[in-house]
Amino acid sequence: MKKCLLLLAFLPCVLAAQGGKDRTAFTLNELGALWSGSSNAAGLVLSPYGEFNVLDLRYGWQGGDYRPMQTGTSVSDIQFDTQGARQIGKVRLWGRFRYNNISDTGSSYNTLLYDPYDERFLYTAADTVAGAWKKQSYDMQFKAAMPLTESIAAGLHVKYTDRIAAGQIDPRAESYHYSVLVKPAVALKGEFGSIGLSGLYANTFERSTPSVSNTQVNQKVYLLKGLGNWVGEQVGGG
Repeated sequence: MKKCLLLLAFLPCVLAAQGGKDRTAFTLNELGALWSGSSNAAGLVLSPYGEFNVLDLRYGWQGGDYRPMQTGTSVSDIQFDTQGARQIGKVRLWGRFRYNNISDTGSSYNTLLYDPYDERFLYTAADTVAGAWKKQSYDMQFKAAMPLTESIAAGLHVKYTDRIAAGQIDPRAESYHYSVLVKPAVALKGEFGSIGLSGLYANTFERSTPSVSNTQVNQKVYLLKGLGNWVGEQVGGG
């Protein structure tokens, strides 16, 4: 049987950046904001974005046999992504919202997790039943910065993430995750260059609730213990 991997993606895009109407204008705007990729929000004052608004709508699909077992034979992803920047008085603002809706069909060896490749979970539960997962994620963040003096700026970066996943066949689970990150920052610009200092507050919660819809059927779940070791457990069965 011929084996293949097929990737398909569509990217309709509408944006306005510094009066530009194409992807190039948006990319040039990003390149000018040298501090935008750092963890220091105060840098928006030192190298600001030009005012812009951008909206991306994406659809992606992949399928085939060359894949890890935790990835489905068919995976579709719908993404809504919008961001923008502007200045109000002395305050420079940037914000972004992204939504993902993922349908994963034919994946196995994942009983609990939204992301089966998450490196935080070396020891987890797995099963060999090829099933489907429905997943949604919401990512929201903003940065605000303003100058305090001619050479000192202060800023704040807040990020909120919410992820939900549900298995569609036994043994199944409902997985819920949220995290809040708050990063206050200051930046100093002088003749020698620029330096910044930032802090971090993080609050994260993750819970996965396993269940069996049909308790009359035995389901085999393996508790992975790392380094190729595992323990088999039976769930269900009436």
